Amino acid sequence: MVSKLYLFVIDFIKIIEKYTYYVIISGYIFILFGRSSGTEDFYIFIEKMDFQTFKQLEDKLRQKKYWYLNTKNPLELYAMLNNIFAIRAAIQDTVIQNIEIKFTNDRIDRDSLQKHMEVKIDRDSINISPLEIQMQILSTVR
Repeated sequence: MVSKLYLFVIDFIKIIEKYTYYVIISGYIFILFGRSSGTEDFYIFIEKMDFQTFKQLEDKLRQKKYWYLNTKNPLELYAMLNNIFAIRAAIQDTVIQNIEIKFTNDRIDRDSLQKHMEVKIDRDSINISPLEIQMQILSTVR
């Protein structure tokens, strides 16, 4: 049976991959491999982009009924990403399930994006962080 979280992830990445490269990191990777998780969110690194591209992505996500938990202002969202902060998006009128989005910032982030693994599930595919890099990412999160 396909979970609501899986459908949420697939819906989101089908939008985002039209605008930038992405890689899923953190707990959702373990969920894909059969582990349970106490949270209903996932984390994603995206390649840095200019404001115009970000605004197009942000507009498309809003059209698809996503909203941002941080702010409604696209300039503030973009500034947060550029200042190494994450932004969170969720389906309109919900908070759980949500996506934490960050620009790649350092070598580990960039390696995670560039050396991603592709997981195929039926007709869908998801880019995930290689497991050895995933362990480095988790060791830096406090």
